[in-house]
Amino acid sequence: MIALPERIVEAQRELALRKQCYPQWIKSGKLDAGDATSQIRVQEAIVRTLMRLGAEQCQLSLFGGDTMTHPTIRVGQRLIRWDGESG
Repeated sequence: MIALPERIVEAQRELALRKQCYPQWIKSGKLDAGDATSQIRVQEAIVRTLMRLGAEQCQLSLFGGDTMTHPTIRVGQRLIRWDGESG
């Protein structure tokens, strides 16, 4: 099973990659501009959903659940903070 923090990092990486690559792909004709916009919006929604799930897990742990014991988790060089921020 892949941990939620790792999923968030990967979803954010994919979003950044799309934002970086898609403009050139649109110019070269490899990708339709409308498709690019749609795909980026979907990826943004995925990131938001994963971040919300992380925040909900943190809230559960604050109210006695044992879902998550550490609200900030390091994944590689990144910190995932369950208050909806990352950096």
